[in-house]
Amino acid sequence: MKKFLKDYDLSGKDIIVAASNAGWIGHCFNDYKTLLPNSNIKGELNLEFSANAGERDKMLTS
Repeated sequence: MKKFLKDYDLSGKDIIVAASNAGWIGHCFNDYKTLLPNSNIKGELNLEFSANAGERDKMLTS
């Protein structure tokens, strides 16, 4: 994803950033803000899934 964001100029574009994880989002959304300094980040979508064995396909985000 970082390569894509570095290769394509999204300046002035409205963007909703999304990430999926199993309980730790880390610094993902801050990275987007750094990589898209001239874009309009309109929202952040955090899709969290279960980290428990046998339930990895269970989405926790409502």
